[in-house]
Amino acid sequence: MTTYVADNLSRQSNDIEDTQTISDPSEVKISSQNQQSLETVQSSINSQETIRQKVHPILEKVANHELTIQQAKQIIQEINQQSQARNHSAESSIKNNSIVELIKKYTYDIVPELTNVPLRPSDSLQQLGIDSMNRAEIIMMIMEELNLNIPLIELAGVKNIGEIADLFTAKLEVHHYN
Repeated sequence: MTTYVADNLSRQSNDIEDTQTISDPSEVKISSQNQQSLETVQSSINSQETIRQKVHPILEKVANHELTIQQAKQIIQEINQQSQARNHSAESSIKNNSIVELIKKYTYDIVPELTNVPLRPSDSLQQLGIDSMNRAEIIMMIMEELNLNIPLIELAGVKNIGEIADLFTAKLEVHHYN
């Protein structure tokens, strides 16, 4: 996931001209997606520090013979599992937001007359006036970019951009773990 975030941030930073100079850091504008990515990285760092803080007293108890090594291993394993669950949730959120942004990008590419229309996850591509051929093209472009192959029939029940992103996020996670 950190590779995914780093690649995403790298791709977006390449869009910024090299000739730009920043004299005042308050002038820097970070997209909400990049802000979330930065917050997730910071959260991961904080999570690792929290784990260290939780593990240290456990190790002291082992040293003082208040806990057995087996008990300490079990407690530390539970701490790690809780941390991984929190990190997984944050990673899923980043993936989902990135996919929403991809949907927006390809929607604007395929239907340029919508460029000035702010797209929200609750928006239906059909209700925005996008015909079935263009909707299929948007979906195919996203699947190609994400290197996914999803039968279009699986997308038949989705109602809006957010649900499309949720489906792709779930498929990416399954694809990632297989």
